[in-house]
Amino acid sequence: MGADQRQLTQVTPAECSDAFALAALEIQRHREHGCVGEPGFLDRYADAWLAERERRPSWLAKTLDGRPVSAVMLHLVSPLPKPGRVGRPWAHLTTLYVSRDARRSGVGESLVHAALDWCSDRHVLWIQLSSNVTAAGLYRRAGFRPVGDRLLYLAPHERLTPP
Repeated sequence: MGADQRQLTQVTPAECSDAFALAALEIQRHREHGCVGEPGFLDRYADAWLAERERRPSWLAKTLDGRPVSAVMLHLVSPLPKPGRVGRPWAHLTTLYVSRDARRSGVGESLVHAALDWCSDRHVLWIQLSSNVTAAGLYRRAGFRPVGDRLLYLAPHERLTPP
């Protein structure tokens, strides 16, 4: 795939019908780290995501023929209200996976920006994530900044505009 991949993919919010695609990408991600599959995982993951879908907004990047190649997922946290103020939600970016043939093509950045746009539209207070070394540059380009060894943080109003 390569550099033209961004032009050959569509990033869309994950719908109920995408539950198995998200599960398959999760299996693919774990296989790259040497993990073996387990019987029933696709169903178990799809059922869990569907049950938590409102708190786990996700986006998929698919090729124009519909093949999923990448995904990003948030975990939306809605705090309880406190006296004198209304609790505003914050999000943890739990998963960003880009399949090997779509890496270094801008698809990951497109997914992250879709999630950030969604957070901004919903007045999410902040977004945090725990990054690995490989993805840290992508997150920094999106406006995240370190607040510890691995934790990165971004308030949507501080977000850099996409290139």
